[in-house]
Order: sequence, then structure tokens, then C-alpha cells
Amino acid sequence: MDSYFLRAMHIGPQNVIPISLERHTDHVRARQCLIDAGDFERRYELLLGNFLAFEDFCAYWQLRSNVETDHSYERWAGVILEAGRHILNVLASGRTYVDQVVRDFKLFGSEGEFNGRARELMSTAYDLSKDYRLVNELRNRAQHRALPVDGMESNNRPSAAEAQTMMFYCDKAKISTDRGGFKKVLHGSPGSPDKKER
Repeated sequence: MDSYFLRAMHIGPQNVIPISLERHTDHVRARQCLIDAGDFERRYELLLGNFLAFEDFCAYWQLRSNVETDHSYERWAGVILEAGRHILNVLASGRTYVDQVVRDFKLFGSEGEFNGRARELMSTAYDLSKDYRLVNELRNRAQHRALPVDGMESNNRPSAAEAQTMMFYCDKAKISTDRGGFKKVLHGSPGSPDKKER
């Protein structure tokens, strides 16, 4: 018969406590659950960090466009490229976060309880939210076929009733011809779905 013991992970004198198989199994499950929780939190922090970096990028270039007069093609082409990188980071880290949720917490609750509930909630979100499906298709397109940004628009001198805006967009005409699932998702949507407007 196997024997199980509980002891501290350090060098030096320590008390070794004999435990039952059931207690050992509970400790293994608890340890794995804590590891999964740490991974879950790190992926969320990565997603949030990428989103905040994109927000900072938008605020920075909105401010520069208001105080500087260099509106050359080369400069703004570089800004569009950088915006595409930020958006791709947000889309990719978001997808990683969602994909890994159903793989985490395998030992949490009864067999497959957490994973099954996570899959069910994500499936419901996909079915009910057009925005969710659009972001999913944009991520697929950006990762495999094209940059996520086709252009930008800026309103540097708005009237008193308008707010200053900077908008990065992908062109509906371009993505409608994409081989992904855009045609179904875009049916009835406005001309250019924007990524971030400030």
C-alpha cells in the first residue's frame, strides 16, 4: 500500500506528516487549481495591458495631431502600421484568453464542470453578439491574411458641437471579399467598423 506525506519544500529540519490518499488527492487538486488561477490572471493582465497600450497610443497621436503640422503620407502610414500592431496584440491576447479558459481549471468542481460551463457561455456569446463574431473574424483575418487597419480618419478641428476624434478602420468592401465568415457577420452593419475612437 502506498504512503503519502505532507512536508514543506525547503532544506533543513522539517516535520513530515503522514496523510491519507484522499487528503493527498485534495492537495494535488488544490495546487493545480491555484496554478490555473495564476495562469488565468496572467493572461487577463496581458489582454488588459495590450488594450491600455492601444489607448495610450491613440491618446498620444490624437494630441500630436492637434499640435503639429506634419501631415505627410509617410508619417501617417507609419501611424496606421503601428495602430495595426496594437490592434493585433489586443485581438491575439483576447483570443488566447478565451481559448485557454476552457482548458483551465480541469480539476475545479466535478469532472469537466468548469470547462463545460465556460464552453456553453462562450458559445452563447458567439451566437447572441454580432460584435463578438465580428471581432473573432477580424482576429482570424489579421492573424492569417491581412493587417487589421485599412486607414484612419481624424477630426482635428471640430465645431463646438463635435468632439475631436481619431478613428482607425477596416474597409467593409475589402473585408466583405475576404474568404472568412465576414459576409454573414457584416450583413446589415455600417460601412466601416471602427476599432477605437477617441
